[in-house]
Amino acid sequence: MPELNTFPASAAVKDIAASIQVQGYAIIHDMLDASGLARLRAELEPRIAMTPGSHEAFMGARTVRFGCLLARCEETRAMVLHPLLLELVESVLGAFCARFQLNYTGVMHLLPGEEAQVVHRDAAL
Repeated sequence: MPELNTFPASAAVKDIAASIQVQGYAIIHDMLDASGLARLRAELEPRIAMTPGSHEAFMGARTVRFGCLLARCEETRAMVLHPLLLELVESVLGAFCARFQLNYTGVMHLLPGEEAQVVHRDAAL
């Protein structure tokens, strides 16, 4: 399996942006400190526990999904306004955009025993 493009939260924005421009993604570890992560878990875990998995195989019978995180979880509002993320978005998209809009925030929580979903496109172009 190829190595994933991972970065610490202390990485230079230019290095993370280069990964996104070449590979299409970057994984940034530890953007939340321990207290932020604890708050996020406290907000998400009850909803994960009460939300059933999908009834169709493609979506994952043992995958819990829900959206609208900005309305449901206060910590997610802080996450999308994180200075590193904002600087990264500006670095990657700034030359092409007058403004930025976040389209979707959601959880896809795979329960034990779930199988990987097939590679697919979420929306037709």
